[in-house]
Amino acid sequence: MDAILKTENLTISFGGIKALSNVSFEVEKGAIYSIIGPNGAGKTTIFNCISGIYQPSSGKIFFKGEDITHLKPYQVAKKGIARTFQNIELFSHMSTMDNLMLGRHLHMKTGVWRGATFIYKGSKAAILLDEPSAGMNMEEKGDLMFSIQDIRDDLGITVLLVEHDMNLIMDISDRILALNFGERIAEGLPEEIQKHPEVLKAYLGEEEKVA
Repeated sequence: MDAILKTENLTISFGGIKALSNVSFEVEKGAIYSIIGPNGAGKTTIFNCISGIYQPSSGKIFFKGEDITHLKPYQVAKKGIARTFQNIELFSHMSTMDNLMLGRHLHMKTGVWRGATFIYKGSKAAILLDEPSAGMNMEEKGDLMFSIQDIRDDLGITVLLVEHDMNLIMDISDRILALNFGERIAEGLPEEIQKHPEVLKAYLGEEEKVA
């Protein structure tokens, strides 16, 4: 596997409670890799560790073979890792364009036009999407799925996705990591995860099916 992103035994605790416990996984370059799990499973915590918002108590994070475990958020962003958040906050005193351009500030070195049109080369970038379909209807979720696939197929950008909509997850993912109580319980192809007994137990009870 040609991994662009990898975690090794990622562990972090808050107030004595382990939010993540020895979580390891690899994301292949150009893949759509999804992380699932019940509320509180540790999904967003993984994103916060990767993007430098949280510092893990142990374990390592690698991007393109480089150890980025202890980099600050702006340093992680400069490496080519971008992320969305569950709650979108805009600056009300700024125009729509100014809010959009704010996300391009790292690339505004040679003028507005270059900053606005710069696109990472596919092998260098990864977009971390944290529950992007929240609040969307079925039609909007369908459009979102095609947009994510276009980002991967047209730009070659690797996508790491956290999402609660299991139908979307099963339709779009190349591989899926399932968490529960901060621990890895399963990892594999969508059809494997959909039938995995620990995943079924974590979500709906042992005798029911996911999606």
